[in-house]
Amino acid sequence: MLLLREPFFALSNKDRVRLSEKGFQFAEEKRGWNMTITTNDPDIGVAQVGDGDILVFAVSKIMEEFNVPGEHTADTLASTIEFYPKELLSAIRRPNVKGGKTLTNLEAGLQRLMNTKISLKTGSVLTDCEFTLLTAYHRGGRRKAGGEPPRWSLTVPRWLLEEIASRDEARVVWFNPKNFDLAGTGGVKSSQLEQLVACWAVGERQYGPGMAVMIRVLRAHKLSGMRGMSKFVKALEKVATLDRLPDHTLKLINRTRADGGDLRIDLRRGKVRKLPAWRTNRPTRRSPEEHRDAIEGDGLPGDVGGSASWT
Repeated sequence: MLLLREPFFALSNKDRVRLSEKGFQFAEEKRGWNMTITTNDPDIGVAQVGDGDILVFAVSKIMEEFNVPGEHTADTLASTIEFYPKELLSAIRRPNVKGGKTLTNLEAGLQRLMNTKISLKTGSVLTDCEFTLLTAYHRGGRRKAGGEPPRWSLTVPRWLLEEIASRDEARVVWFNPKNFDLAGTGGVKSSQLEQLVACWAVGERQYGPGMAVMIRVLRAHKLSGMRGMSKFVKALEKVATLDRLPDHTLKLINRTRADGGDLRIDLRRGKVRKLPAWRTNRPTRRSPEEHRDAIEGDGLPGDVGGSASWT
């Protein structure tokens, strides 16, 4: 679940120094992983955590086609989807803003997704890979009197189609729409982090039976991109204390350890979801500590790319 657990999205354009010539860099030597995020146009900025909801919607529409009986591959799935703006905004729980700002904000999010360029060097030999989060979008024209509202369209990149069509592991999982409600609650900074933690929860713990997972606080800070460690810890403490993710529980543990301890994520009672039969080839059950060490030490799983969730 790369799209949900890796730092592809910023909490805001102010939190990360991503607009410099070198861009934002995230490296983990244990995994042989080095990522650089840059922009094609610094004035547009990088994709923010709320912009990822647009990709969740896009994947849900593609999954409707994928779930139709028959053989589907990245070559047969349609990369371009059409939608009414109201349909998308309603799906991701965005409020209607007066003065036409709703559509302006939606288009700004689409532009940031297109504008974000990710370069990866992975593995012991360091394989180069470069991709964007969105290939293209088209905004419909003006609504004619008495006619239907214009439809918009967006085109997802090839790597996303490959993730959807992949059958070697559960790369695309269900994402509870209630997670969208986390946006805009509890204070600007903490609510954005809460959305990000919700992505980690779905990406790392997912919904199958098994044990809790743990993410080192030090690593969580790197993933968040927030500038100050003390500032991040306070925000994370608030998120863990609120503990209001719809399907997952949060708890900070081992706080006396020199590296700040771990964020423990587990499923709430009764929230286990059964995986489709062809996606039940899951890894052997590991302890939370083993999982924590594995996600810090593994190389890139499968083909280079990302994954998303569907609603």
